[in-house]
Amino acid sequence: GQWEYIRFHIPTYIGAGLSGMPNITSDVDGIFGGGNLPVNVRDFEWKTFTPMQLNMDGWGTNPKYPHAFGEPATSINRWYLKLKSELLPYTYSIAHEAVDGKPMIRALFLDYPNRYTLGKATQYEFLYGPSFLVAPIYKETEADKQGNDIRNGIYLPEGQWIDYFNGQTYEGGRILNQFDAPLWKLPVFVKAGAIIPMTKPNNNVSEIDKGFRAYELYPGTTNTTFTEYDDDGTTVDYLKNKAARTVIKMEPNPKGNLRESGHVTVTVEPTQGSFDGMVKEKVTEFRLNATAEPRSVKARVNGKKVKLREAKTDEERATATNVYYFDAAPELNRFATPGSAFAKMSVKKNPQLIVRLAATDVTTSAIELDVKGYQYAPADSLLRSTGTLSAPAGAGVPDSCRAAYSLTPKWDLQANADYYEVA
Repeated sequence: GQWEYIRFHIPTYIGAGLSGMPNITSDVDGIFGGGNLPVNVRDFEWKTFTPMQLNMDGWGTNPKYPHAFGEPATSINRWYLKLKSELLPYTYSIAHEAVDGKPMIRALFLDYPNRYTLGKATQYEFLYGPSFLVAPIYKETEADKQGNDIRNGIYLPEGQWIDYFNGQTYEGGRILNQFDAPLWKLPVFVKAGAIIPMTKPNNNVSEIDKGFRAYELYPGTTNTTFTEYDDDGTTVDYLKNKAARTVIKMEPNPKGNLRESGHVTVTVEPTQGSFDGMVKEKVTEFRLNATAEPRSVKARVNGKKVKLREAKTDEERATATNVYYFDAAPELNRFATPGSAFAKMSVKKNPQLIVRLAATDVTTSAIELDVKGYQYAPADSLLRSTGTLSAPAGAGVPDSCRAAYSLTPKWDLQANADYYEVA
């Protein structure tokens, strides 16, 4: 129940990785104390991007479970736990890398050594594998009564970094101050060029659909690769090399800059290796982050063109294969408690192009996605002025305002309602 608990655990996690112990966890919201809703929520948030989460509260003044504080903590904590479950293929892959490579939770200097990262200035942020940069809320800075706050001193290394929740792009080599972090929002950034293996949200690993794989993509300006790792998840047969590895490559137009050419290709190579219980026939879904519908979308399996059709109904978008669609405003608040006030709040992610291909034997099939007319130019880059706008989210915000301002949904516990703040 104390901010100090979060503060000292961030460098502790980083130090464990540097000491050769990548598998680290700690009691969520601590084993003692309690009674502090924002601390409970913030601890659940940042530990989404850690190897494990542990709930133990034998000496606490109250239980520390995700639902212990009621709404909106229950809805927010469930949201982040579901996100953790979706990221399991990515987490499992970087866990394997940590066996003889870099740890899952990385000090920034492991990937970006410079005069700034080699000191203590970045001890309260870390990399989660190669793709995520996480800057937890570890103290009250300008917190209001609802727990909405800001974060100062977020260092972004060289390159481009994308706000995971709203798609805003930042050039690296700078420090972000006054970064808006309403109660529901963890400051987390994705590196341009990231390839993130994902699965469907679940409550435990037994619910994972083994016949489905997804790749969330953030094209950059250079070629990138990621190796997805999998095994039976139960035994130590991986020591006998009973495991599967899939190489995913993403390439902007080799003849020019992606931002100029608008051409990107993604190749998923045939999976190498196998293990007992492995499902070879899998549906493949691409989630390409973009800000405009592309001009052309093509897919090939083993060099043979797949006939794609546009999914237009909700049912097609949810289940159909060999389809594509452009989701102009993906909803992130999908797991709130039904009927709760928090469920009425809308949190929109940047647009995505979704392409879902029919199941095929991934051990023999090479899959290629070819997109032309690709664009990524967040509307926030069009900011023309500053000001303040408060309006109930349910009342809606005009599209003209969305184009001109950066809208941040916030939460008012006392008023039991959400509102937009414009900066």
